[in-house]
Amino acid sequence: MRLWHVTTAAHVDVLIGHTDWVTTCTFSPGGTLLATTSADGTTRLWQVPTGIEQAVLSGHRSAVRSCAFRPDGTLLATAGEDSTVRLWDIATGAEVDVLTGHASPGGVWDCAFSPDGVLLATAGGDRTARLWHVATGTERALLNGHATRVKRCTFSPDGATLATASLETVRLCSRNHLASHRPAPCSAPSDEPACTCSTTSRRTDATHHHELRSSGPNGYVPNMRSR
Repeated sequence: MRLWHVTTAAHVDVLIGHTDWVTTCTFSPGGTLLATTSADGTTRLWQVPTGIEQAVLSGHRSAVRSCAFRPDGTLLATAGEDSTVRLWDIATGAEVDVLTGHASPGGVWDCAFSPDGVLLATAGGDRTARLWHVATGTERALLNGHATRVKRCTFSPDGATLATASLETVRLCSRNHLASHRPAPCSAPSDEPACTCSTTSRRTDATHHHELRSSGPNGYVPNMRSR
C-alpha cells in the first residue's frame, strides 16, 4: 500500500502489514485514518500521515472485499467473501456487530452508509442488495431485481437515492420508503426479478440517453426509457 502527494506526485509512504493482496482502501471522514482491506481476511487502520498501523481488525473467515466509514467517523463497516458484514468501533478496534443475511456462496461485495449514518447498504453475490439499521443491526429491506451479482452500492449525497450496480445494470431506489425503514419493500424469488426499479444497461452508442420517470410502487423508480 503506497501513499502519494497529490500536488507533487511524490511518493510519501509504504504501508506494510497485509500478507495477501489489498482489495480496497478508504480514508476516514476527517482524513486522519486510512482503512485497507485484504484477501488475508483482515482490515487494517493506519494513521495519516505517520503511516503507523493503529489496529488490525480480524473476524472475517476469508477475503475482505470492501469497507466504508460511517460519516461521523465512529464506525467502520467491512464486507467479506464469507457473506458477512462486520461493524467495528474505530476508537477501540472492537467488533460491535455481525450482519448476516446474504446467501453463500457469493459473499458481500460492497457496503455504504447513508449520509446520515442511519442505514447501511450492502451489495451481494446472491444478486440482492440489503439495507440495515445501523443502531440495531436489523435488516430493513431486501432489494431484488438484478440478474447477476451486485458488486457496488452507493447513496446519493442527499441520501434520497440508493444506486446498486451489477454486471449488467444499475438500479436506482428512492429513499422515500427507505427513510421509514419499512422491511422488505421489494422481494421476490431469486430467479425472477420483480422490481421495476430504474435500470441503466451497458451501451456502446453514446447518443442514447435515459429518462427517469416518477417513483412507482414500493419506492422504486420505474424503468428508464432510451430515446
